Amino acid sequence: MKNNGNAVLEASVGMALVDSLPVVFFAVSGIMLALICKNVLFTTGIVLCVCAGLGKVLWKLLLAICKKNAVFLTRQFKFLMPAGFLLILIYICLNFGVIEWRAVFAAVRSMPSVVFFAVCAVLMLVMFVLGFCLNQNSAKANWAEQIINTFAQISFLAALLPLVK
Repeated sequence: MKNNGNAVLEASVGMALVDSLPVVFFAVSGIMLALICKNVLFTTGIVLCVCAGLGKVLWKLLLAICKKNAVFLTRQFKFLMPAGFLLILIYICLNFGVIEWRAVFAAVRSMPSVVFFAVCAVLMLVMFVLGFCLNQNSAKANWAEQIINTFAQISFLAALLPLVK
């Protein structure tokens, strides 16, 4: 199958389901943070990021099951994900003086959260590097990235769990 002259990922149902795991873990983390922030801008940012991830999962499911390349489902990712994180960043900037940064940094540095945040950061850095080094149309590369992303999102969620009261 071709995608505008480029090879398209040979997706499987298993790959799509594994791809859904980091989306689910991020969604749970996002809900936890949205309940703390109680802000529509922040929550909208989380929703956009989750929708971006779900679009990629649906794209892979359609490729695997129907052999249909719904290109818009993969292309939306590069627009929705940055837009979502931009809204979250705007929320932080608009509320910079209101956010209790000492409490945030104390919570982030507390055990075991600090370990999980560090693991998440390292895994995200690895994913960033792999994004430049691996063939994005390779099933093997996709599996590697999704497994790393799953563990990164699990680590992020694990870091947040002790902080939510």
